[in-house]
Amino acid sequence: MCFNYDTEMGNRLNSEIFYVNKWIWKNPNVGFRRPCIVGTGISTRGIASRINAGEAISGVASDYKLPVEAIEAACEYEKYRIL
Repeated sequence: MCFNYDTEMGNRLNSEIFYVNKWIWKNPNVGFRRPCIVGTGISTRGIASRINAGEAISGVASDYKLPVEAIEAACEYEKYRIL
């Protein structure tokens, strides 16, 4: 069987993107389907680790050039995440 990789595989991969909320997604093409900030490869776990280590939310947001709401959403997600 022959298929067009660009159209058929692309459609399959794109259909597997799962948006957790406005700020967080799981994308098989980004971060190995680990939860990340939408449009980036920045993991929610990495963000939450920095906040748990004592860094300020505003500082982390500034480092990643993201809104504070995205950082808060990542921390909230990790707080209730089931491993």
